[in-house]
Amino acid sequence: MRKRLALSLTLVLVAMTVLPVLAADPDPGTGNTDIIVQNTDTNTANPAATVNVDYINQAGGVERTVSRSVKPLAAAEFTAASSGLGDGWIGSAVVSSEKELAAVVNVIWTNGTANDRIVGDEYTGYESGSTEVYFPYIVYAPDQQFSRFSVQNVDTGGTANITMKYINRNGVLDFTITDTVPAQAQRTYELNKPGPKIPVWTNSGYFNTNGNWTGAVVVTSDRPIVGVMSNHWKNWAIVMNGAATAASKMYVPSAARRTTMRGSTLKWLEWSIITVQNPSTSANATVSLTFVNGDTGNIDLTITGQTIGPGAAKGYNTKSGGDVDPSVFEVLGGSWTGSVIVQSNIPVVVGVIGTRGENSQAAGSLGVSAATAGTDVFLPAVYQKKSGSTWLVNTLIRLQNTSTSTATFDVYFYDRSGNLTYSLTGQTVAGEKVWKYNTKVHNPPLGYNWEGSVYIHSNQPMVAVVENLFGKQWQGAYNGVSK
Repeated sequence: MRKRLALSLTLVLVAMTVLPVLAADPDPGTGNTDIIVQNTDTNTANPAATVNVDYINQAGGVERTVSRSVKPLAAAEFTAASSGLGDGWIGSAVVSSEKELAAVVNVIWTNGTANDRIVGDEYTGYESGSTEVYFPYIVYAPDQQFSRFSVQNVDTGGTANITMKYINRNGVLDFTITDTVPAQAQRTYELNKPGPKIPVWTNSGYFNTNGNWTGAVVVTSDRPIVGVMSNHWKNWAIVMNGAATAASKMYVPSAARRTTMRGSTLKWLEWSIITVQNPSTSANATVSLTFVNGDTGNIDLTITGQTIGPGAAKGYNTKSGGDVDPSVFEVLGGSWTGSVIVQSNIPVVVGVIGTRGENSQAAGSLGVSAATAGTDVFLPAVYQKKSGSTWLVNTLIRLQNTSTSTATFDVYFYDRSGNLTYSLTGQTVAGEKVWKYNTKVHNPPLGYNWEGSVYIHSNQPMVAVVENLFGKQWQGAYNGVSK
């Protein structure tokens, strides 16, 4: 009997939809969404799995079903162009198979306000829903940036009644808005577009004082839901999973603070925004952030004594400071890459934005807890592709050991046909430290037109973040799937 998995993909700006925007706000352009699905069966002697993607319209009905055969540990791509959906379609998707899966969604916008006319990002598919979803980073800043988020009802039994609470960076609940979402369908909220389910920003004292609204959103539901948000600047965009799992210790495998001098001018190459949200409805969170050098393993910076009110969030920006003074991060210098460990007296959720300034690229991911770590890690979308001397896309893997003991692990690269192309065995990484791998720098013998998936097996629990750099056009990041 075929097993239907609750691996739901809320398709942010799904296949071929044009976003309506206010005249002066960033215009992402036309969005297309592609889904990459990995068969996580670790027995490569087993037959291929049949993977179905059901594209679900706004009413909750299946509009289209596309099937692929996927060998163990391989991945297959379901593109918007091959979906058979028409221009302007927006909805969600559910992936099912007789085998367990991992999935990544690529969202690409073209012909918007970005200088190179293309922006994009990636996010991870969900294996199940939750009655609470948290969005740590939500913004509406007229003429500068705006967020939009989607909520999908993953229950097949009925309509979800959802409540969305908007809490500003001062910890004040500014708006409470309710809505309904049909079974398996999704609702999308574009925060720069006035509507009955969008806040009236001028009713917020925070907005009137600051000229923008920055904060967090908490979504609660009477049925299981998942959520994804995107944030749009004029020259880049990010996509980030909504968080459903809070913990008192969260791991951020990838963070950076890199600069360079161009003549007498300081240029920012890369920086990170780490946003911590307190999901409690009643208690303050007391938070610390520890910045661990990715090369030396040393602790280079610890920020302590950060108080975050119920439902609220604070941001820590290695370039501008965010909710702390920018000078706090100067100790990291201008060539720092590493990881961050966030600790709190009560469970929190963490969102991460990485920005590469010179190429106008950005990407989002989530901080993760040890509870979501596993000894098997699956990375559905990995690349090593170039044309002549020009890199088209390369992959950075950030693998973090969430235990306090040294981990020994093996890394296996599979092409889209399911062939084992390359392996790294006997790799080690110390407790709570990060192993880094870059297909451009390490140059594994995959060839230069390679796309596939990675499987990692470890003797200690691990989590991973993948960053895919699509030349100088756009950057994607996603959380690996650990089991």
